[in-house]
Amino acid sequence: MKKHLLKHFCAVFLAGFMALLLLPQAAQAKGEEAYVVKSSDKKTLTFYYDTKKSSRTGSNVWGIEETKEVNEHTYPAWSGTWDTPESEVTTAVFDASFKNYRPQSTELCFFNL
Repeated sequence: MKKHLLKHFCAVFLAGFMALLLLPQAAQAKGEEAYVVKSSDKKTLTFYYDTKKSSRTGSNVWGIEETKEVNEHTYPAWSGTWDTPESEVTTAVFDASFKNYRPQSTELCFFNL
């Protein structure tokens, strides 16, 4: 009886462990990525989380993790800096796809816009 119970416990444990390893890979297989597009007129930032980054057009397209270094400070690539505001952008749009993205931080995302 104990041997039978131990077999089932090991099988369940192994199945759970494999699920932990394989499920994140299945999620990554979708190829979705978070990114920001500045419109051609440079007035709108649109945030996306999908597989269409390479087909988006605008004046700039950045990955959500892209940064720029200015005077030893790090800022998101699309934001303004302490010394140089991003004065052209007037609107931020969050595409419906972005609801599926979970940012680790929003620090400085809209700094000096």
